[in-house]
Amino acid sequence: MSAALIARNADLKAAARRRLLCPDQGNSLLVREVPYVTAQREVKRGILVSPLDLAGDITKRPQDHQVQFIGERPCLKDGSPMDKVIHSEVNNEIAPGLIARFSFSQKPACGYYVDYYEKMTTYATMLSAQAVWLEPGADARANRVVEPEPEEESAFNYLDTASSRAEINSATAKLKLARSYLSG
Repeated sequence: MSAALIARNADLKAAARRRLLCPDQGNSLLVREVPYVTAQREVKRGILVSPLDLAGDITKRPQDHQVQFIGERPCLKDGSPMDKVIHSEVNNEIAPGLIARFSFSQKPACGYYVDYYEKMTTYATMLSAQAVWLEPGADARANRVVEPEPEEESAFNYLDTASSRAEINSATAKLKLARSYLSG
């Protein structure tokens, strides 16, 4: 995720301050290293994924309240599935090697999330709240610094937000031109 995009958006800036953000894949917002409990009552780390909705380079209110999850079926601290959060099983290739297996649905009382910070921290907290029972201190904050992607100097450098909403990131990535073709 570019430093300029983060700088222009309070919700992304708040997530970056908490070290939740990481580079996006196919213009999906990813939160990596989210602790969760497996059926065997082990604490593992998964990835939350949400399509990123933008107006130019400014984040819009998320269009929906759902996220996808890369990892095993998340469970409560006793090893039973988190059926109240798991909406459905999916098979969505976010990027090569990153396949979401579950869709989560937890609509806030007002019917929508105000911004991406609220949306992603809500889901991360739901998962890590179960993990902390088995691994005190389990937290979704990354223990590493994530460097932003280098900026491309072009007036036509826009993120493709349609591919992540249509769940065709993998196909779109195959069509991406190498930088050398564009530069000359």
